[in-house]
Parts: sequence; structure tokens; C-alpha cells
Amino acid sequence: MVRSAVITDIWFVSGASLEAIGAGLGLCDVESDAENYWEWVIGTVPGFPDTRLDITRTHTMLAGETNTRIFIWAGPPRVAFSTDLVELVAKHLRAMGIAPIHAGRWIYQRGNEFDLVVEKAIA
Repeated sequence: MVRSAVITDIWFVSGASLEAIGAGLGLCDVESDAENYWEWVIGTVPGFPDTRLDITRTHTMLAGETNTRIFIWAGPPRVAFSTDLVELVAKHLRAMGIAPIHAGRWIYQRGNEFDLVVEKAIA
């Protein structure tokens, strides 16, 4: 039996601001905010009008030294990316010079800790 890869998260390391990453992805109707640990930008994906992406990372570390995470903003349970959307996001990130890119799942453990399960590495 072959297991299909479920991708609910895309992540990478970049020193670019979250706003610049959102602009590079072409997001529309963008909102941004922060709390004591996380900062985020949420926007609608062109060509996917019912899909809002959340681009988030901690602001307790330098941007270029921590993972930036992208997931579909839909509330629990996590929504999986379609193959087309993974490819579109990866294409735009690569155009911004961002690599490597990982696709898979962030599995919550406790507090601000997650296990990162890589299903696909995109060079």
C-alpha cells in the first residue's frame, strides 16, 4: 500500500520580511499582526479565491535564523495543500531566491514546539 503525502505546511528560512514574502506570492487582501511570540501575514492567493495563506514565524529570533511557515488559514483541522498550490507557492519562493523549501506537516507538541515532518524537499 502506497501512502500519499499529506502537505499542510510549507517552510523555509529567509531573511525577507513576511510582507515581502506575501508580496512575492502575489497575495491580495493582506492582513498582518503579531503577538508575544509569532508574527504573521495572511492573504488570498490569486487563482485560488477561496484560499487564504498564513505566512508566520517567531519574532524572537532573527528572520534568517528561523523557519518561516506557510499554511492554509482555515482553522482546525488543518487543510491540505493541493499539488497545484504547492507548485505555485514553490515557484514564487524560488523566484525570490528562497531555497531549500520543505513541504509536509508541522505537528504540534506543546507551547511553541512542533515536530516537522518533511514529505518533500524542493531545491
